[in-house]
Amino acid sequence: MRSEKLKKIRSVKIIAFFLLLTYNICFSQEFRFAWITDTHIGTPSADEILSSIAKQINKNPKLKFVVHTGDITEKGLTSELRIAKNILNEMKIKTYVVPGNHDLKWSETGGKSYFDIFGDDKFYFEYENIAFIGINSGIIWKGGGGHITPETIEWLKKILSLNKEKEILLFVHHPLNDIDNGYVISNLLADRKIIAALVGHGHKNQLSEFNGLQQAMSRSTLSYDKTIKKEKGYGFTIVEINADSIKFFECDSTNSLKFWGGFNRVFKNKIAVVDSLSFINYSAKIIWEKDLNSTIVAHPIAYKNNLYVASYQGIIYGFDSYGNKLLEFDSGGKVVSSPGGADEYVVVGNLDGDLYTVNYETGMPQQTMSVGEPLTSGIISFKYQGSVELMIPSPTNMAIAVGTSYGKMLCYDLHSFQPLWENSNAKGLIETTPTFLNNRIIYGSWDNYLYMIDARNGLMIWRWTENKNFYYSPAVCKPISDGKFIYIATPDNFISAIDFNLARTVWRNNEYLAYESIGMDAKKETLLIKSKENKFFYVNSKNGSIKKEVDINQGLDVNPNIPIEYNGEVIFGSQNGIVYSINKNYKVEKLFFMGNARILNIAQLFEGVFAAVNMDGKIVVFSLK
Repeated sequence: MRSEKLKKIRSVKIIAFFLLLTYNICFSQEFRFAWITDTHIGTPSADEILSSIAKQINKNPKLKFVVHTGDITEKGLTSELRIAKNILNEMKIKTYVVPGNHDLKWSETGGKSYFDIFGDDKFYFEYENIAFIGINSGIIWKGGGGHITPETIEWLKKILSLNKEKEILLFVHHPLNDIDNGYVISNLLADRKIIAALVGHGHKNQLSEFNGLQQAMSRSTLSYDKTIKKEKGYGFTIVEINADSIKFFECDSTNSLKFWGGFNRVFKNKIAVVDSLSFINYSAKIIWEKDLNSTIVAHPIAYKNNLYVASYQGIIYGFDSYGNKLLEFDSGGKVVSSPGGADEYVVVGNLDGDLYTVNYETGMPQQTMSVGEPLTSGIISFKYQGSVELMIPSPTNMAIAVGTSYGKMLCYDLHSFQPLWENSNAKGLIETTPTFLNNRIIYGSWDNYLYMIDARNGLMIWRWTENKNFYYSPAVCKPISDGKFIYIATPDNFISAIDFNLARTVWRNNEYLAYESIGMDAKKETLLIKSKENKFFYVNSKNGSIKKEVDINQGLDVNPNIPIEYNGEVIFGSQNGIVYSINKNYKVEKLFFMGNARILNIAQLFEGVFAAVNMDGKIVVFSLK
């Protein structure tokens, strides 16, 4: 009997040993890593704070690596990114980063500097049987909200297919509920062992859920946080991974740790799968649709009844009115500049500074040159009436003008690319598409000013501003004009009317809460203004008085989009992915929903036919019923 009992005891011990061994294999040993976010390099003392944190991290042997969840910089300027990178390089352990909205919204190189300096906007690595995945939710030039690009979604699908059994920690700047297509990410993780998503953006320590997915938000590193308007001393988060839990501790300048929250690591996935419809037609006549499945930053253009779209990766697509592909041209560099059209050419510029003309029907390149600076503004064409003598006579005297990342406006002969003039008065990124009228070129820059220059020689006629705060620069909205006044919508929610010749402010009003979205009716008597909060305004162009206020109920909308008028009907795209129309009787119609992505400017191909393109490369060509 005794021997039988001993055998049973030995069996129990062996089983316990193997259970413990299995437990230790399945659940990693305790370890810690540093989590920093919202460092905002470029704001006062931000670099000193990050450098101090780097020194603290280097003195802590228990930390295995560092993760930064975005808003590395304040404005995404190349100089700020380099400072941040140099400080992060001081850390003796591996550092992984993803960008935030601040790193891309005002980037003078359209995001190119971020990729040049940090290499990628996402990461994947494994540690102690956990998959650490970082993705970018920042949007180049298009506002503060979050969005996941189609390229990132495809990458994430491949990463998730590598090992379906690993536990996952996801890192992203925006909380998933602040990402317009955040449900796509939670859907992909619905059948995975996701522990939590770790996010920044909100500048506070907070636990939450999104569709059943656990989320943790960490504080900003900054001492004085202008987001919460509070002086609190600098700090960051140390994350502790245990066999059964994940814990978050705030670490201050004295290295003292304060526990502020955590999750059970043995967490049963409760993510609710969300229906992800990508298209709903409400009331439009759809002529054709295509999906390029590629990020688009540049606004599309209509030229000779065709549609031309440039992807961020530098591919220029051309389609005729029936949806047949005319061209697919690789510019060899990232593109944020809207193409131009003149004579038999489409003109394309990229962030490497390369300028191309390609045949508008075949895509065959005619010529190319490098200007030495990232090309960022929309490209315009006009009849050149200056005095520069061309080495090769032009058959049409057409010229093109394009702005650069560092404030230059460049003008070339269309057919030979001979330089005609250069203007360098602006000291900041030129993002908008300039307006040409009466041999004048009008454009704004991220240096606070709106400029008018002479299209014949490039000389500045005047510059204008009513707000010298960088963030309120008249840099995004395309200026519009009735020949007497110029109208501009700025990020401080003002519409300003400026005397065309004298640069005198005639009237200025922020009651419409406009956000860089303004158009004009065919008679040039009424301004068409999309508000950022549920409204649309018809405004008297002479004095700024409201003629009609219309409820759209589109929610928060900080997506710049030019409303256009056709036969008394106004058409515009929105941040929420819906194209709207307002008829002559001021009745609002949803035309169609084309997915959770911001819609770029609507292009009119020809009489009664329009094209809508969103940031994910979805194209819908339509007419009104």
